[in-house]
Amino acid sequence: MRTGVRTTPSIDTNRYCVSSCYMLTVLCVSDCPQVQCVEQYVAQQADELSLEPTEIVNVIRKTNEGWYEGSRLSDGQKGWFPDVNVIEITNEHVRRRNIKERYRVSQATRMVKSPKTR
Repeated sequence: MRTGVRTTPSIDTNRYCVSSCYMLTVLCVSDCPQVQCVEQYVAQQADELSLEPTEIVNVIRKTNEGWYEGSRLSDGQKGWFPDVNVIEITNEHVRRRNIKERYRVSQATRMVKSPKTR
């Protein structure tokens, strides 16, 4: 478990997701890193993201201090979390499947919330 206060991050530009992955579009599949939570993390600060095991997060950027900024696939919420609580999803097909599934769920939710009137 990590202790201490997270400082202003220094960005590892080699890990920066330059695409619009966090917008959850189907077009973004393999160029945006994804991680899966393996150990619960409870946010300590307002800009952090609480995570539960099995949750999937699109990584927006990573710091040299061991922190990720990401957008949770299930609800799009963004925030920072430590890298020790997650593992990277390296399989491109799995990342693509995760994005497509999130897109299908968001489309179905949108249809339920605003049904067409006839």
